[in-house]
Amino acid sequence: MGSVRFRCLKCKVEEDVPENIVEMMDNFDGGDLSVPPRFNCEICTGGIMEPIDYKTKDGRHYKIK
Repeated sequence: MGSVRFRCLKCKVEEDVPENIVEMMDNFDGGDLSVPPRFNCEICTGGIMEPIDYKTKDGRHYKIK
């Protein structure tokens, strides 16, 4: 199993997260398909980490523009 690269939308720090963890995070958003899996940045205050380019097993594609 691989990993997914995340980037903070505020401070731009990047982090690799194991795919199985990303899949679990994707289920925590209440089923909102418009929202990518994300979490709070541990480096800056108020930043949100989102996948740079991630395609789910069911075909949804999230990409930071």
